[in-house]
Amino acid sequence: MMPGSDHAIFLAGDESTQCNSDVDRGFFISEFNTSRRRIVIAPQYTAEQIIENADTIAQRDGAAVKPVDRSTPRDKYDNALNTVVNSLKLRGGKTVISRVICGDAADIDWLSVAEKYFTCFPSTFRYLYYTAVTGAWIGASPELLLECDNAGNLSTMSLAGTRMKSSNAAWDDKNREEHDYVTRYIVDKLSSLGINATVGCAENVGYGAIEHLCHRITARYTGNPFIVADTLSPTPALAGTPLDKALNDITLNERHPRRCYGGY
Repeated sequence: MMPGSDHAIFLAGDESTQCNSDVDRGFFISEFNTSRRRIVIAPQYTAEQIIENADTIAQRDGAAVKPVDRSTPRDKYDNALNTVVNSLKLRGGKTVISRVICGDAADIDWLSVAEKYFTCFPSTFRYLYYTAVTGAWIGASPELLLECDNAGNLSTMSLAGTRMKSSNAAWDDKNREEHDYVTRYIVDKLSSLGINATVGCAENVGYGAIEHLCHRITARYTGNPFIVADTLSPTPALAGTPLDKALNDITLNERHPRRCYGGY
């Protein structure tokens, strides 16, 4: 479901098309820091066709990647954080470290979960997808990585800094500094592609009980949108800055594969 819409968009395609990056329509998935492998769900079948041929499709679906099934121990997560924080004190910058929390999903009715989840966050981009390459993922994101149209209009946003919803109180220095990292990164990345960006006014974007600081960024661009998306991703909000050092921190200190977490 697109932001602000209660209309569900359904796409389904053969497994053979899901790794074909030449497809120009569909649902595109890029895992964290793996822009060279773009997974595509092409719009080949209707929901009715899928239901009618469910048994046949299941037989040719192949073995799916297994989800991570062990939570990150709290002490190991704390140790990873302390290691990264001590490194950042010396060099500066920012690194985003993640952890895994696992549970039992054996008896979950995924359609009911999706309906409830999508209803809870109507202003976000909501999705539930499955491929054998990625497994199943459900999410609701307030962040727009990239929007392009045929007229040459490009939009993205700097979305960083988080707090409980407030009555337009001023943001503290920590959140503003974190946000400015992301804004500068996006503008610089666009500039590296020869794109001159305009940064809009600051605004608050709500997500459930919290809100983020946001600047919308616009430009003119008529090239391949995936070049821009791959250049922007992962942003400092999901990896850190400088990017190369943040990715090295993540590789050394996280014990799980991120896969689609932090991708687009």
